[in-house]
Amino acid sequence: MKNAAFSGLVVALLSACAMDATTGAGGGDDSIGGKADDASEGAATIVFSEGYGEELTGTIEAGAPLRVVYDADRLPGCRGEMYGNPAWAVTASWFVDDGSPVDVLLSENTDGLFEGIIDVVPAGADLALYFQVTNRWGCQEFDSDYGANYHFPIAGSGPAEQTLISFDADGTVSASGPVVAGATVRIHYEPSRVEECRGSTYGNPAWGVYGYAAVDGGEAQSFEVTRVEGSDRVPQDAEIVVRPGRELAIWFQFSNRWGCVAYDTNGGQNWVFPIE
Repeated sequence: MKNAAFSGLVVALLSACAMDATTGAGGGDDSIGGKADDASEGAATIVFSEGYGEELTGTIEAGAPLRVVYDADRLPGCRGEMYGNPAWAVTASWFVDDGSPVDVLLSENTDGLFEGIIDVVPAGADLALYFQVTNRWGCQEFDSDYGANYHFPIAGSGPAEQTLISFDADGTVSASGPVVAGATVRIHYEPSRVEECRGSTYGNPAWGVYGYAAVDGGEAQSFEVTRVEGSDRVPQDAEIVVRPGRELAIWFQFSNRWGCVAYDTNGGQNWVFPIE
């Protein structure tokens, strides 16, 4: 079993936006963005039953969601309450091939089982899962097939080569290869592309840059593309897993603590890449 090491994409905009960034720069009905369909609809499902059985319904596919259903009676320890409310939780941890584990907090459904969604299964050959119950007093128990984890094959021929999309300081945009559903895209962004919304407080930058990516007008994924270095911000590449669809749209937003908002959006059209 690997140690859980969830590295989430945390977005903390420095000010209220003058426009909803998740809709892209186009605005109106033609903008990229909007509410996504329920990720669990039509998804493959793995049920981990009380008797320590596992049943997969459907096919685990790279680029598609996966529903995980878990009977908490498999991990009966670490229970407890505080002020009449449960003070314990069940978490699923998953990784593909030799990747780092990602944690998904499971929620109790109407059948008394716990479930969660892996929004996008990355390209690869093997999906591994294990489970953990914890409580607020430090108790931990694992369900990991005695340390071997639970393994399921991913449909396809294995991981695709990672594509780098570069947004360079001179205003150009380039991609090192195709954008493939289920594969990881690395995004490099030079913040000098936009000069607005700079500023500092006590010698620290009080501004930020956030990228957004959406497939076919669906819900936008957000990611940070800079890090603080001294009194400035410098590029920090981001990675996203490409959802299945026809086109991937990417755009960027600058903001600072004083309410300035600026966009890098290819003239309001966003940058669009076909998905293979």
